[in-house]
Amino acid sequence: MNRAIADELKECATKLNKAREVAVFIELWALYMQRLMGDIRTSVAALPKSEDIDVLFRRNYHQKRIRKCISECFDAVDLAESAAAFLKKSTANLQSNIQTTLRQAEGVKSGNEGPPAGPHASPPQEKEGQE
Repeated sequence: MNRAIADELKECATKLNKAREVAVFIELWALYMQRLMGDIRTSVAALPKSEDIDVLFRRNYHQKRIRKCISECFDAVDLAESAAAFLKKSTANLQSNIQTTLRQAEGVKSGNEGPPAGPHASPPQEKEGQE
């Protein structure tokens, strides 16, 4: 039983480390998106002010390019937000699993296993006479 608990803890720790790596990636991605938005603002500010036909053509090209970049940024932000929400939920589940496994390990250590714990375990029953 101790070996199974140790293996489960090791698996949970591995998943938690992977979740942390994903969190770091999301943070770096957010920084990249901020930089890209800064580049877009710079490009918009650099658009020519002359009404020359050639300049108008270039401005239109730049505006289309900027719109595409902004659209891609919003898509990336949506993806990052979804990933962050998933990561938050997964991390909470992993932490809960680790705590449950640790409680089970404490029960085994003290020779008092008790009912199985986990998401499908039944809640503890109140003893009669207790309030």
